Amino acid sequence: MLKGFLKKFGIREAIDFIEIKGQYFLLKGLGEYKDKIKETPVYAGIYLGKKGFVPGVYLLDFIKQRTKQKIIVDDKAAWLFVCGRDILDQGVIKGDVKKGDFVLVLNKTKECLGYGKAVMGNVFLKNYFDIGDFLRREKK
Repeated sequence: MLKGFLKKFGIREAIDFIEIKGQYFLLKGLGEYKDKIKETPVYAGIYLGKKGFVPGVYLLDFIKQRTKQKIIVDDKAAWLFVCGRDILDQGVIKGDVKKGDFVLVLNKTKECLGYGKAVMGNVFLKNYFDIGDFLRREKK
């Protein structure tokens, strides 16, 4: 599932990870010990995300450094996106993506706010996940 998520952004790079109870962890430097673990660990390495697929902040940053499928949005669009809204055409400052691409959304300081799917038209990008999700889940 993790590899499939990365492929949506054009990333085919091999990542050493472990899945533990539906959550994915990066095993940077721990890969050689993966097969030696006798008990099921609770967590290991850096959190990448969980099944469904809900990415972690580290994974979004990892993708940002390796993909061209990203847009930069103005402050108003960034705020609305973090609140769970879609990106409208007028909010996009920079980005060269095609309809149907999975795209990272960055603010003007190039911080990753989440990702969505380019639909073009008045609604430029459909919000699939944003960092405000963490706060909205706390409210429940």
